[in-house]
Amino acid sequence: MILGWSPYSGAGEGPPKAAVDYLLGAAVQKRIGSAPETLRRDPPPELLIGNPTLTLMVLNALRTKHRYSVATLSFDAGDIDAQAFNAGDPVSRRQIGQTLNLFFESAYCGIPPAARLHPLVGTHTHTGRLEVNILMPRAVWRATASIASHNPHPPMQIQQKLWHHYLDTINGRFGWADPMAHDRRQLIKLPDWLTKMRREAERQGLLLPATGPEQVAALAKELWAKGNVPDREALINFMALGLGELGVRVHKVNDKSVSFESIKTGEHFRLGGLLFSNEFSLANPAMTMSAEELARLRRRDL
Repeated sequence: MILGWSPYSGAGEGPPKAAVDYLLGAAVQKRIGSAPETLRRDPPPELLIGNPTLTLMVLNALRTKHRYSVATLSFDAGDIDAQAFNAGDPVSRRQIGQTLNLFFESAYCGIPPAARLHPLVGTHTHTGRLEVNILMPRAVWRATASIASHNPHPPMQIQQKLWHHYLDTINGRFGWADPMAHDRRQLIKLPDWLTKMRREAERQGLLLPATGPEQVAALAKELWAKGNVPDREALINFMALGLGELGVRVHKVNDKSVSFESIKTGEHFRLGGLLFSNEFSLANPAMTMSAEELARLRRRDL
């Protein structure tokens, strides 16, 4: 299971109703490539928690700049059988219930239940896999009956660690796929929006041209395949000529990713994965060890 957070928060993105409709609508408009397409979700989304009308009233009443946060729990086909879940399978439903309980205790850590505004939780299973979408008002009740702003996913390192520990706990408890496991790590991770757009295009039978992020990813993989790239710093240096030909430059380097910028438009995009992580180094034994060797090493450490 993996956890993702939407960049949208109701700050200048239109009325909150659009976010609620996107979560729960059986048919929605999505941009696939350069043209909008009508996506029909079959099976339709299921409302697990909350009241859409009540949530909309709360969101419309908020006067803060950021009115909501949206998180998505995405499950591997081997984690949860989407068809069985939709049919009411008690085991998978209980597991999702426990997963959500811990999610909300993490999101509202230290905030009593009575002070929390009601969230909205729904499913998407039309892709053949289970996604659980969680919309939370970015506010809580004060003891004085006034409203205080609350962000469950602020850009702070301690909060990032909290959500990493949440994933480790849940995936370990239920034996679900660990996105950080050695044998599951991606060499390059494209932006989530692009991955979703590609998958939807495949389902619709549409052919799309390569995007900027995909061209940069292909360049990095081509250089990596030549076998003379010792670490991330060297990879970025080797990419310089190709990036110039693509009209792209490096914008920012973080621990887990590298951000790029279009020279023409100023548009930014981020690429993650092992090749763009500071862990990428041929001096790191984990780069050449198999998953079985790493597992044996961990057992010896224990």
